[in-house]
Amino acid sequence: MIGTAVINHYITRMIDVLQTNKSIIQINNSLLNRILKRMLALIFSPSIKKRRNSGDSLIFLTRDNLPDDLYWAKSHPVICRAFASFAVAANAAGESTLTLEARTTVQHYIEDWDGKEPGISRNWAEQAVKPLTGPSKIAAKLALLTAVSPYQIDDDLIRDFRTVYKEDLQLLNVLSWSSFTAARKIGSWLSIPYT
Repeated sequence: MIGTAVINHYITRMIDVLQTNKSIIQINNSLLNRILKRMLALIFSPSIKKRRNSGDSLIFLTRDNLPDDLYWAKSHPVICRAFASFAVAANAAGESTLTLEARTTVQHYIEDWDGKEPGISRNWAEQAVKPLTGPSKIAAKLALLTAVSPYQIDDDLIRDFRTVYKEDLQLLNVLSWSSFTAARKIGSWLSIPYT
């Protein structure tokens, strides 16, 4: 249950930032739109109906140690390995784009965060990243808003980020790392630590 909540919080943050109101394929003709949807359903239905076994996809994952804050996953080997690998991948994503100072700023804020909404103003984020400068400040602000209030991210903020970080992968790295950082914190609220 905790793993489901953590993944849900991760995905929700990613969607809040990346989702647009446009479909991948723009078709203005309702008949063609219905036909296309039906064809896609026929193409993908065998994959959806395919029987899967727990742990089959572990062959694609490395063997990593589970971080202490994800201790709740230890009781299930498949979930444990999946979250251990996810943590390594998310950390690598953050390290590849964010400076140590930017990551530390966001992590300190998240460590003290109690889950409450910061309000409609972004002043709290501006204050948190105030000690940073240049690209680190821009990236840390995006990461912090993604983690705590992704609904406050707008096109202007993404445009500011893109002036320094040109690659799509850099944007995805920041969003992935910060979304998973927040989701991990939320997961820690849902469990009682082992003694």
